Amino acid sequence: MTKQILVLNAGSSSLKFAGFQSDTLQETLRGQISGIGTKPRLMAGTQSMELPLNTGFKDGLALMLEWLEDQGIVPTSLSAIGHRIVHGGSQYVQPLAVNSRTLLELEKLRALAPLHLPFGLGVLRDTRMLRPHLPHVACFDTAFHATQPELMTRLPIPRSYFTRGYRRY
Repeated sequence: MTKQILVLNAGSSSLKFAGFQSDTLQETLRGQISGIGTKPRLMAGTQSMELPLNTGFKDGLALMLEWLEDQGIVPTSLSAIGHRIVHGGSQYVQPLAVNSRTLLELEKLRALAPLHLPFGLGVLRDTRMLRPHLPHVACFDTAFHATQPELMTRLPIPRSYFTRGYRRY
């Protein structure tokens, strides 16, 4: 049986997911839970189902993992779970294997992207609790810009912000 990688992308009101074969990285499925906080719905392929109105991220994540199991994506078929995390600060510029210590370090970066990081880190934390035996890897949007020259990341940000870790991306 070919192992799969599950990739999660938490937004402010959605949780997108995709499965990929570990050996070829060929996509095997794609879907999302949208409308979290308003009218949640799980959509994948041609399937769509309404979820209870009180479905939050943690409940939606559990329902999504259950749905994946119904599709044959059981925990033993997964080799890892990847998480899109918007901001890794200046220190996280490559994919990062997440453990309890690194998750605490990532939590300290919330001020750098307060509208995005709480959702991504929350789903990362909850997924680690629901699937603790799997490797969890954080991939950062800001890594794309990590090779910019310092001048490009510094201007026009005030020096006091730059020294606290804020960068222009």
